[in-house]
Amino acid sequence: MIKINGKTIHLIGKDISYIMYISENKDLINFHFGEKLEDIDYSLIKDEYETVHGFASNVRSLDVYQQEYPCYGRSDLREGAIGIENKFGNAILELYVKSYEVFKGVAPLVGMPSLYSNNNGETLKIVLEDKIIGVEVELYYTVFDEYNVIARNAVIVNKSKSSITLNSAYSLSIDLPPDDYEIIHYSGTWARERYLQRTPLKSGLMADIENLRGTSGHQMNPFVIIAKKDTDEFNGDAYGFSLIYSSNHARIT
Repeated sequence: MIKINGKTIHLIGKDISYIMYISENKDLINFHFGEKLEDIDYSLIKDEYETVHGFASNVRSLDVYQQEYPCYGRSDLREGAIGIENKFGNAILELYVKSYEVFKGVAPLVGMPSLYSNNNGETLKIVLEDKIIGVEVELYYTVFDEYNVIARNAVIVNKSKSSITLNSAYSLSIDLPPDDYEIIHYSGTWARERYLQRTPLKSGLMADIENLRGTSGHQMNPFVIIAKKDTDEFNGDAYGFSLIYSSNHARIT
């Protein structure tokens, strides 16, 4: 189910919560992804959050926030989830929340295979916009009451009167709480499919897991796990991410 309390948007699965809130500047901030939490207005803890992260109330810097869909040129040091360039060579993008809605069923994917549900799924649609450049990003989140799965996709829309070059666009971007994480992925070859690779994630380390062959396959499976160091097959916290469609893909951690 999906609930909205004040400026908080709460996606609730069987045992999980995915929580976002909209700041007073209309930035879309990710608050939590993990075990199920109480359904309250989490935007009310903004002052405490800023204090813990060393944020000065008179200086606005997005670097201290867990942005839901970060972009280049906005006082942020993250790898952007989207990279564009307009006809003037401007690559700076400022995405603010324009609107959001919740509807029954799954996200519409015209002309592509899609999930389906027997009216037991709900979808959140959030529209982010940059009025100056003329770009909108539609973020879709589908959640099911009986599963610990959130299906996501992003749609990039050119609202300007000229062409825009889309250099990169990721399905999602997520910040996890600081911890000792390892990234688990599966490379392979013929007769050696899905060979498990488990690598520690260190501060400043970029793990680029990609497949450029045009389709998914055993060379690099389109699935990764980010797990805490002591997590095994039976105990511990792990986050799984899987691409549904076969194509070139990349995961930057």
